[in-house]
Amino acid sequence: VKELRQVLSDEGLKEIETENLEYDLNTMEAIEMVEGEKNKVIEVLQKGYSFKDKLIRPARVKVGNGEEPLKS
Repeated sequence: VKELRQVLSDEGLKEIETENLEYDLNTMEAIEMVEGEKNKVIEVLQKGYSFKDKLIRPARVKVGNGEEPLKS
C-alpha cells in the first residue's frame, strides 16, 4: 500500500490540505455547519484529492458556524 501511494504521489496525486484551514469551496464540500470558529474546517469526514492540479474529489468537511460551544 505504501509503495502504491508513493507511485501515485510521484505521478501527481495530492491530498487536499484541510485541517484547521479556512473553508475553500473550490476544493471542499461542506457537509454540516457545527459550533466553532466561523468558516474554519472543524472536522474532515472524507479526504479530497487532486491529480496534476485537477480536482478529483473534494474533501467533505464540517465547517464552523461562528458560535462558541456551550460551557457547563
